[in-house]
Amino acid sequence: MAHFHDHPADNADSCDGDTVFSDVRFTATLDGSGTSGLGGDAVFVTTLPEMAGGTVDVSLGFGTSDDPGAVVAVVETSYQHEESFLFVRYDTSIGYKDTYVLQRTQ
Repeated sequence: MAHFHDHPADNADSCDGDTVFSDVRFTATLDGSGTSGLGGDAVFVTTLPEMAGGTVDVSLGFGTSDDPGAVVAVVETSYQHEESFLFVRYDTSIGYKDTYVLQRTQ
């Protein structure tokens, strides 16, 4: 899920501007620097191919200190939004970060 909208005023299940993505081909690189913050034995990072509205970065972490079989996906969405104040237009950056714990189903 990518979020290309302002922060909602109230909690909501979804908003106009939410974009579900699936079957997106991408190439990820191994993050040996640990900058992703996911920890784990192997972390892969990528920026998805350009999506209408903004940028989507994905980090996949395999294994944690608590569970070597765990897989965690972090999806970060950012986009520029134009606003105005007293007739002066300016861009502001809006971002979201969603974390998913992936589980195998039988």
